[in-house]
Amino acid sequence: DFVTRYGGEEFAIILPGANIEGAGILADKLRSNVEEFDFVNANKQPEGRITVSVGVASTRTVSSSAEELVHQSDVALYQAKERGRNQVILSVAPGVFERYNAANSPE
Repeated sequence: DFVTRYGGEEFAIILPGANIEGAGILADKLRSNVEEFDFVNANKQPEGRITVSVGVASTRTVSSSAEELVHQSDVALYQAKERGRNQVILSVAPGVFERYNAANSPE
């Protein structure tokens, strides 16, 4: 697995061999851990805490093209932001996005 900074405030996590459900589980754990962590000066952030929005795409559900995979995960990220932030959105098929729900995910 690889973690890299992708842009100013964006990171990419590459999970070779992971399916969309496994990536969703990891992404939601990351999101939850950030939300619960007691960051210094977090009270100065909007809503008094630091959160993350996550977009997830998989070669098994979207495309084997690296460019399309990045595009679909980026669109999923912006869906997460537009839908209220602090959530994980999965690209389950080209142009089809669903909010990750831990209660409905196999573990």
